[in-house]
Amino acid sequence: MKSRNVSPDKSRGLKIYFLLPVFLLWLPVVYVYNNGEEMRYTARPTPSIRQLQAPVMTNVSTDFNSTCKPRNRLVFIKTHKTASTSLKSIIQIYGYSRNLSFIINSENEGNGHMRSREIKLSQLLPPVSVPKRMYTKYKNNYDISTIHLVYNRTKLDYLMKKNTKYISILRNPVQQFESAFTYFGYAVKTEGNTTAEKISNWLDNPDKKAKFINNNQMYDLGMNPGYFRNKTKVDSYITKLSKEFDLVLITEYFDESLLLLRKLMCWSWDEILYIKHNERTERGELTLSIQNRIRRWNSADVKVYNYFNRTLWRKIAKYGPHFEKDLQYFRQHLENLVAQCVVDTVTYAKAQGASSVIKYQVSKNTTSDCNFVAHPGLFTKLRERQNSHIIEKNSKKSRVNKTHLIPVKNHKKRSHGRCERNGRKECGLQKGG
Repeated sequence: MKSRNVSPDKSRGLKIYFLLPVFLLWLPVVYVYNNGEEMRYTARPTPSIRQLQAPVMTNVSTDFNSTCKPRNRLVFIKTHKTASTSLKSIIQIYGYSRNLSFIINSENEGNGHMRSREIKLSQLLPPVSVPKRMYTKYKNNYDISTIHLVYNRTKLDYLMKKNTKYISILRNPVQQFESAFTYFGYAVKTEGNTTAEKISNWLDNPDKKAKFINNNQMYDLGMNPGYFRNKTKVDSYITKLSKEFDLVLITEYFDESLLLLRKLMCWSWDEILYIKHNERTERGELTLSIQNRIRRWNSADVKVYNYFNRTLWRKIAKYGPHFEKDLQYFRQHLENLVAQCVVDTVTYAKAQGASSVIKYQVSKNTTSDCNFVAHPGLFTKLRERQNSHIIEKNSKKSRVNKTHLIPVKNHKKRSHGRCERNGRKECGLQKGG
């Protein structure tokens, strides 16, 4: 039998014909290999920015190993005037999309923040699917906290699920003071023609009991105000915070900080996207002399800020060789977000006479996902949803425990029953209601 000569073109065609099914079988594997990290996240439902165009990913870090799973448990100690609203919005979008339970003060309908240093169980909306006032099931049953509350690790550990991560954010104390001084109405109440002049006049006779402008970042982090001027106590408390917090973001390096948050929580790029909230339209110019006076007044804030600023850059150094490329990619993604979602900015004047802030007008023709990122938080939706899960029952089972107590100290020799009978003086408990 004569052998048949096959032309080179036909031979190439036969090879392609037989190899095509094999290639198609391996195609999903190749895609996962090249885009491993992003592939893992596509299966998770979220109202984030899936439909928005992302920049092409080249040489971007995918250093999460195969055992990395997104973490859903997070306490964010929300400090005042530190870009904390933008960070809060990121976390709320993540938690809302996964039906997670948030710590919310039910008595504060405006924003759910705590109005005092104390946390009472009777104030809180119950966790998702937990009956109201069944306080025993509040314990270790919350996933996320993003509201303003004063940091108290014992109380928060009582409420949060196990293995919760703790984060906060700090801002340069000079800029933070100036922002708070203006925002909370001190500039309106103080004589002077400019912000700098008003701050100088106020510092001539400062009120040590003034709220929000007396080492307020350390106050939010739980330090007793009576120790703000005690250098030894301040240093000791900063050491304590360094052991208890997994990450402290820095406002001036917000994007860099978010890359570390993404790595800590094993989140996707889309899940750290944001649009700035409550950005002021104008800021007061401060002389070097006034800046130094603010630093002396807020000396505790200066110390804690400097410490965690250095800590941030040590973490960045350990991030890996792709940090700069990751940062460039992320910022390009942010630019695309604004270009696709925002059509205009609106100046909004605060009622208390403080500086105006910028709000963003979302395009009506864009995806609904843009609304989640462009709007300052999802508190109303979170509150309504968590309220909708409240189960009101008159049965004995639903009212088995009416205690409103959160332990603040460990008392090994005293039983919980004795604590309940003898009250908070006996066991260091905070009674609510």
